[in-house]
Amino acid sequence: MRKLIIILAAAALVLGACASAPRGEPIKVSKENKIEIIDDMSHKLVAPPWIDLPQTEIENNGDVLGADKGKVYVFKVIETGKSLDGVKLWAQKFQLASEIADTVSTRVQSKFAGAAAGDKDALETYLEAVVKSMSNASYSGARKKAEYWWQIRKTTPAGALEDTYEYHLLVVVPKDVLDKQIQMALAQAGTTVKPKNEEEKTARDRVKKAFDDTGLGE
Repeated sequence: MRKLIIILAAAALVLGACASAPRGEPIKVSKENKIEIIDDMSHKLVAPPWIDLPQTEIENNGDVLGADKGKVYVFKVIETGKSLDGVKLWAQKFQLASEIADTVSTRVQSKFAGAAAGDKDALETYLEAVVKSMSNASYSGARKKAEYWWQIRKTTPAGALEDTYEYHLLVVVPKDVLDKQIQMALAQAGTTVKPKNEEEKTARDRVKKAFDDTGLGE
C-alpha cells in the first residue's frame, strides 16, 4: 500500500507540473520534489495537449480528433507500473472496458438528473435498470485514437532510485454506435420496469427525448 501511495503521489506531482507548463513545451519538474521525467514516448519530453483536457472537451477538439471531431465519445485511461508493456496490456485489455462502463454510467445518470428535473426520485428504479444494462454491455466500435507514456524517476526516502511508467490511452467510440446501445437499454428497462403512474411515464418520456436530441452530450 505504501508503494502504491508513493507512485500515485509521484504521478500527481508530475501531472501538476505538466498542467502548469505551456502547451507543447518540454515538461519541467522541480528538482526539489526529487522527481524527474527521464523519458517519454516522443523522447523529447513533450506531452500532447490532450493529456490535460477533459473528455467532453476533447470530443469537440479538431486538433486532437481530426475528422472524428463531434462524431465520437472519448474515454481516457491512465495506468502506472514498472513495466511499460505491462501497463499497456493492463490498460488496453482490462482497465479500458471498466473505464468505458463507468464513464457511460456516470453520464447517463447526469443526463437523467437534468431531464427528470423534480421527478428524479420517481425514476430511481428505472435509472438503475438502465445503468445496469449499460454496465453489462459490450461496447463495440471502440478504437485507440492516441497513446502517450512517460517514465518517472524519483528518489525514495531510503535514497534509492525508483522508475515508474505512466501510460495514457485515448479511446473513441462512434456516437451513433453508443447512442444506439443507450436507446436499447432505455427500451429494455422500460419493458422490465413499468411506470407506476402517468407522472412517471411523462418523466420517462422527457428522459428519452433528451437522449434522442443529444445522446450523452450536454
